[in-house]
Amino acid sequence: MLYEDPEREDIGHARRAQVQRSIGKAERALYGADFRDPERGWRRHIDEAAAIDFVLVNELFKNQDAFHGGLRGDILRGVRRRASRLSATGAVRRNFARWPVLGTRIWPNPPAAVRRTTYASEVSALRSWLKRRIAWLDANVDELQSGRT
Repeated sequence: MLYEDPEREDIGHARRAQVQRSIGKAERALYGADFRDPERGWRRHIDEAAAIDFVLVNELFKNQDAFHGGLRGDILRGVRRRASRLSATGAVRRNFARWPVLGTRIWPNPPAAVRRTTYASEVSALRSWLKRRIAWLDANVDELQSGRT
């Protein structure tokens, strides 16, 4: 396990061991035969609402690494706010000066990404993709929960 906490120098050996034991117990409960049991299962170790949010956000963004081993409006508003803030601080200019990728297809983006030659067009494409992805999740969440897809 890797620990990253910029506010602390080192969590120390005892705390590291405690965290490892806690995660180990949660994993054993999650992957064990009694994973659904309210006393011995995963809910004893993992907040259910946080777990659901984690799965939905990672599914929403198709995070390919996420599953190894009320939210909608907030996400779309957050994209808009963050895009405006980045542009205002000069971060966008610095980013594309260092990585001149506008108008270039970078995997896993679709071939049409070459037509996105401005930051505004990238933000627009992201918002459009998110709306379509959210609509798909809305239409299929029942199947996702039941394990049929």
